[in-house]
Amino acid sequence: MEIRNLILVAIITPDIERLIELAKIKKINYMDLQDLVKSEKVKEFFSKQIEEVNSSLPRYSTIKKFVLLPHDFTIDGGELTPTLKIKRRVISDKYREEIESLYDK
Repeated sequence: MEIRNLILVAIITPDIERLIELAKIKKINYMDLQDLVKSEKVKEFFSKQIEEVNSSLPRYSTIKKFVLLPHDFTIDGGELTPTLKIKRRVISDKYREEIESLYDK
């Protein structure tokens, strides 16, 4: 992967149960979890949450763009070690397309 822009981006794995509750509260129609995480209302909700966190950080440490995944990282999925540490290289390879899309926008 070539370095194009040096901006902070994030891959977010939301709490699915709470995300489904949010969908009910906000009356968001969706077919499956993939559809739900792509909803504009869900993206707006997370964007506001990120803005709140960013407000207390120096500008260079703020998240500029993000992508939501419809599932958590797991040991079975290969993203976590048995001690629940993140395997950055696996995540980078597995979600390369999503990560690159954040720099293309």
